[in-house]
Amino acid sequence: MTFLAKDGDVDLERRVRRDLAFLFEEHGAKLTANTLEAFGNSEITVTAGNLEFTFEKNERDRKFRVVVASCNGQGVSELLHVALAASTGEDAAALTFPISYNDDPATLSYVGLTTLAAELKPRFERLNRAFAPENYPATHSRMVQIERAVHPR
Repeated sequence: MTFLAKDGDVDLERRVRRDLAFLFEEHGAKLTANTLEAFGNSEITVTAGNLEFTFEKNERDRKFRVVVASCNGQGVSELLHVALAASTGEDAAALTFPISYNDDPATLSYVGLTTLAAELKPRFERLNRAFAPENYPATHSRMVQIERAVHPR
């Protein structure tokens, strides 16, 4: 396995490649960015099909999230559970999952990205189709509606 950047977040990249191996093995995913900024903030960007996933880690605030966008630059990035709900018709609350980039993969309590992978793998094709250029406008509209319901202002 060749890592993208020596000055990026090698640990986060290793976790993404290991826990979401199906993206690389089955869907030809490419890691396109690996940045590590001050205070431990880092981002890994992976493209697969019509999708661009960004794995964000804010070490200082202990905030971890995954967003997805169309890889053609159309639209905006959205939280993964909202995008999945928009593409599958499932309840967004049922598609939330724990994400940790700090736990030890050798322990039985490891969360990492394994739960995310288990939720994403069977839904990948529907998500990919929903983010195709011809389908994205309708998907975006559904994501806006879901976002308003999940995170009312």
